[in-house]
Amino acid sequence: MTKTINLGKAEFFTVEAFQFEFEDECFYEGERCEDVDHYWYEQLGGTLDGFVKEICDMNLTEDDHVMVRVIPRRWATIVDNEVEDYGDDCLGIESYIWNGKELVSEEEYTEELLHSYSEVTSGEM
Repeated sequence: MTKTINLGKAEFFTVEAFQFEFEDECFYEGERCEDVDHYWYEQLGGTLDGFVKEICDMNLTEDDHVMVRVIPRRWATIVDNEVEDYGDDCLGIESYIWNGKELVSEEEYTEELLHSYSEVTSGEM
């Protein structure tokens, strides 16, 4: 017997990652990092935050520096535990940066970079 789960707004999330450039205090997406591409919905168990951290810890190394986006979707259809289809994104997209060790917010990453840059230019290193 086929088991179908219909999920509503922000009950299904895609996790997507991209190489990126940081120029003029802006992030620019580059090539997709498909090792991190996954999806999550409550029936999989655990928490969304825990799932995203686990996926990054398992698939990224200290040499990787990627932008990770957690994207809520408007709807999704799951058939026999396989994603059949899902809708456009909706409000609530969260973006993080894998800095080689851990996920940090874009703001934290930017502050780290600007602080490092100011130390280099002022000769404090």
